[in-house]
Amino acid sequence: MCRRPRAGLRAVRGRVSGAFGLGLTAPQTVSIGLGAALIAVVSYRVLLLVIAVVVGLAAALLASRPQTRHRAAQPAAATGAPGATADATAGPGDVTPA
Repeated sequence: MCRRPRAGLRAVRGRVSGAFGLGLTAPQTVSIGLGAALIAVVSYRVLLLVIAVVVGLAAALLASRPQTRHRAAQPAAATGAPGATADATAGPGDVTPA
C-alpha cells in the first residue's frame, strides 16, 4: 500500500533542498566575486603566476608523500577490524561480514 507523504514532509524536503542548493551555489558565487575583485586590483599575469606556483607546490607535496592507497585497500580482516572475516575466494579489498 502506497501512502501519500504528509504535507509536513514536503515542507521539510523543500527546506532541505533549498539549503542544499544554497550550500552548493553560494561558494561559487563568492569565489566569482573575489576573482572579479582581484582582477580589478592585480594584473591577471600575476594571478596566473600565483596559480601556477600554488599548483606546482601542491603537485610537489603530493609527489613527495608515500602512497596511502594501498593501506586503504586492505581487507578489514587483515587489519583486524572487528566483525569482518576474509573470504578465500574474495578479491583484494573484498570483505565479507561475519
